[in-house]
Amino acid sequence: MLRKSTKPTGNFEMISWFFMRASGALLVVLVLTHIGIVHYAIGVEKVNFSMVAGRWATPTWRIFDAVMLTLALLHGGNGVRILIDDYILSSALRTFAFSSLYTIVFVLLVLGWLVLVTFKA
Repeated sequence: MLRKSTKPTGNFEMISWFFMRASGALLVVLVLTHIGIVHYAIGVEKVNFSMVAGRWATPTWRIFDAVMLTLALLHGGNGVRILIDDYILSSALRTFAFSSLYTIVFVLLVLGWLVLVTFKA
């Protein structure tokens, strides 16, 4: 049973395509910077609460981590949205999958931002 193909209205899919490319490129830079600093410059054995508290004492690192968290969740969520759109054919199951995806991404984004914003050393 194939789903009836409809012509997309608007340019959401084009914006989504560009977002995936731009966010992917930016995430590569952010993640490599994170790995280079935390895992090599500081050293994994020194990563603990006080190191994170010291790092998050400056707004620069909070913004860096907030951008990385937000882009990673939106990029991954958009990728899963495309997979759901491509592979789930049942209308009811698609609705459930999209609702679950959007809820999970929203909850994780809110929890991550709450930690970043309210963290006190």
